[in-house]
Amino acid sequence: MTLDKDDYKASILEQVAAHPTVTAAATAVAAGASFGAAIFLPVLTGTLAARRHEERLAKFINDVSEELRLQERRLDELSDAQYQLIGDAVACALQTVNQEKLDYLRHVIRNSLSVDINSVNHAHLARVIRDISGDEAGLLMQTSVKPKVMTLSALKPKRMFTLDSRHHSYALLSGLISLGLVEKYTDGDANAHGGVYAWTPLAEVLHKLLSA
Repeated sequence: MTLDKDDYKASILEQVAAHPTVTAAATAVAAGASFGAAIFLPVLTGTLAARRHEERLAKFINDVSEELRLQERRLDELSDAQYQLIGDAVACALQTVNQEKLDYLRHVIRNSLSVDINSVNHAHLARVIRDISGDEAGLLMQTSVKPKVMTLSALKPKRMFTLDSRHHSYALLSGLISLGLVEKYTDGDANAHGGVYAWTPLAEVLHKLLSA
């Protein structure tokens, strides 16, 4: 049987690979292109920092591509929001030099296939993924370990945690709060430092995306 080229329909995996952002990244990496500051300051292209960035990005693209291939069946159910989030995460990776952040972005892409991403919170989620630092993401994941889950009146249970203001990661809380991931629930009493904090619904979604 001969398949006419007009009857050919690309697989979902091929469609993901053909995402404009993914295609641009893969092509540029293959060509040894530089990203980040080197885009605006070509003199930085040959620096060791730029080369390290290229190597990290090449590994990121290879790892992500392999993980997507291993889950090709799930790609058949990819929604538009999930597809867009993959492109957003890759676009963010192009400007990321922090290895921890790149690792989290790889998790986001892989987990996007199994986490429900609706069109309502997609824009906010995309901004959070772009702006959150590796350290802030790490703190959010740390607070998910043995949290206090409390039911407040008629509200759904919330993931709560305490953090001493003398803790070395306390300064990162302001970032999580500004991103809309954490809300302050109570101040510390006279004998305590810091306070009690609660995850927002968006933090619950992000946690699923960042999980290894």
